[in-house]
Order: sequence, then C-alpha cells, then structure tokens
Amino acid sequence: MEKLIASGVFGMMNSGTAYIIGMIVCAVLSYLIGSVNFTAIFAKKYDAFPDTMGIYKKAGAGVAFGVAALDGVKGFLCALMGLLLMPGDGYACLCTLVCLIGHAFPVWLKFKGGAGCAVYIGAAIVMNPLMALAAFIIAFLMYYMSGYLALGSLSFAALFPIIVGRARLWEFTEEATRIFLINKIFQTFIPVVISLVIAVIYASSIGRMINGDEPKLPLRKEKSK
Repeated sequence: MEKLIASGVFGMMNSGTAYIIGMIVCAVLSYLIGSVNFTAIFAKKYDAFPDTMGIYKKAGAGVAFGVAALDGVKGFLCALMGLLLMPGDGYACLCTLVCLIGHAFPVWLKFKGGAGCAVYIGAAIVMNPLMALAAFIIAFLMYYMSGYLALGSLSFAALFPIIVGRARLWEFTEEATRIFLINKIFQTFIPVVISLVIAVIYASSIGRMINGDEPKLPLRKEKSK
C-alpha cells in the first residue's frame, strides 16, 4: 500500500504512455466528479435559489452545510484519486484544481456553477489532515465571528498553499527524474493557483464585504417575529 501511494497505479507501470494516460484519466474523472452540482439538485428540491444562501433561507443551516459537505466529498475523492493513480501529492493538487474547475463550470449547467470552497477543504484533508484541521478551525472562527461565509472560505484558501505545498528548492536537482520534477512543480504552484482562483471567484463578495452589503449567514436562522 505504501508503494502504491508513493508511485500510484500508473506510476508503477514505469511507462511514459501509462503516465500520459493516467494524467488524462485523472483530469477527465476529476472534472466529471466536480461538475456534479449538489447545490443545484437541492435547490430544485427545496425550490430555492441555487447557491448556499438560497438553500439556507429555504431549508435551513443543516441542509445548507450538508450540501457543502457533499461538495467537500468531491474534493476528497479527487485528491485521493490523484494520490492512488499518480506518483505524488502534486497530482492530487492537479486533480483538485480540475475538480474545482468542474464545480465552477459544469458542462451540464451551461458552465454556471458554484464557488467551490468546500471542494478544496475536502482535498486538503487527504493531503495533510492535521494542517487542514487547523486551517479549518481558523477559517470557521473567521466565519463565526463575522457571519460572512465568504470570509471563512477566503481564509482557508489563503492557507491552502501552506497546507499542501511541501516542495523544497533543494529537491530540484539534476538527478531528479522528470516525473518527480513535474510532481514537485504541481505541488508548489497549483495550490497557489487554486487560492488565486478562489480569490477571483469571491471578488464580488470581497467588494460587498468592504461596503457592508454582503449578506451574513449565521449558523442558526433567526426566528421570524
């Protein structure tokens, strides 16, 4: 099992062709998994606007955060697939990025999806559980104190490169194999790209928070008077 995680199914084949096939398989499956939009499914069930706030207003916090947990499972599965099929954490990062793209731009919904904050939280649990837990606690506190779910999501996104980016400059040596180098490049830069993508997705929310116009999402709905 240790060898499988270290090399991956396609990496153990020790073939350039198998490696390319593995990359394609991981990318396609990650996009398809990411494009399964649980928000749209539950929004239709509860006749709600297809976002977290819409589901929260119609079905309550339990359902809204349950849907977010399902999105987290998508990221978890894609990152785990990258670890098991390909050699190294860098490919888990790649699968996470493609899953996030599938979530944000699902072909089934005319490329109109969600922000995907739960996706990279689920992926981080696979790659570094303890750091992911610490980052989640920080992000949750930011959300709890402010009431802004976007602020919590952005906090975790800012910490994401620290959680999974463990490549070191001295690992890039002349003796390193090409696949090893590609893995380390993915592991170093893709988490940063993911954080930037999240920042772009939440750009409008950032502006609304600055202006005080962003709607808050408390853990419990206020009872109507």
